[in-house]
Amino acid sequence: MNPHRKLPLLGKAKKTVESVKRLDEGGYMYYMDCFHDYYSPLIQTPIKLLGMMKKGSCSAFITCTPDGHVLTGRNYDMPHFDADNKLTGLNVVVRTAPKGKYRSISVTDAYWLTALDKSYFAGSLDNGTTDTSWLVFLPYLCMDGLNEKGLTTSILYLDILDGETAVKQTVKGKKSVILTMLMRFMLDSCATLEEAVKLARSFNITNTFGKDYHLFVTDAQGNSGVFEWRHNTLTVTRCNCCTNFYLGYDDAKDCILEGGVLKEKFVRPDVVYDDCQLGYGHGYERFFTLKRGIAALKGEPFGQCRSVMDEPAARELLHSVAQEYDGGVTSYTQYSAVYDN
Repeated sequence: MNPHRKLPLLGKAKKTVESVKRLDEGGYMYYMDCFHDYYSPLIQTPIKLLGMMKKGSCSAFITCTPDGHVLTGRNYDMPHFDADNKLTGLNVVVRTAPKGKYRSISVTDAYWLTALDKSYFAGSLDNGTTDTSWLVFLPYLCMDGLNEKGLTTSILYLDILDGETAVKQTVKGKKSVILTMLMRFMLDSCATLEEAVKLARSFNITNTFGKDYHLFVTDAQGNSGVFEWRHNTLTVTRCNCCTNFYLGYDDAKDCILEGGVLKEKFVRPDVVYDDCQLGYGHGYERFFTLKRGIAALKGEPFGQCRSVMDEPAARELLHSVAQEYDGGVTSYTQYSAVYDN
């Protein structure tokens, strides 16, 4: 690559940026090895100023293969646009191996670096004009990932009910982080769902640009949990799939409006799944499609993966809830991922 850099990168940071290579013909997916110390305050401090600036959707679930492997499937739904208002994407698979911590791979959304440099609107890292020096911040922009102990984490958008505000915890003595930073810390330091819960409770979570999200976390033992910070209080709900409504609350509306237009009719089912409830948000149809696909068995332990399917079947289930762009800000699946925990 021949990047035009604005940040004065040296040593391992320069090596990180120079490792970038394209993985597909269209230029939507890249790969990067992370060699620099992203725990440096020079990296951590500015990242809190970044954030996901639009609505999104996304879907995730956990299952098992016939030979006992745990699989986590995830669709990343978020439309991006270039300067000509054409759909684009700029995802980078990042491999990290921080000293004394767990190795991991994650898929990051480099498009959010537009907040630092407008050249990222172009949706390309190898066009000769995009300032690739900002890629040193990518470890903190992971949308989903898997570490060497089998822990995965994925971020999914949440709507905010009128009268409520996005998370902003202010407990004295706790460091404030945004959710994508917490995801990085989970991948680097947690081997189980229980460890991820403990880590999440040790931080103050603050919102980015007034938006809220929840995290779907799974581990190699088949445990899964949905982390939500509604009313500035962390709740962890044991459920084997997740879309874009609160699973720890029971206040789903009869219909979901987007810009005053009816987008999705909500019909409350007779069956209650897992520990989860049906809270405010959207994505109910995708949720129940996933539930039917993973064939949850009544009476098994909460949070345990309870269906059996191979990797092709898992990809097909993701395909069944993937979204084409329909003009809405919650449509368009950028990529699908199946992680073998």
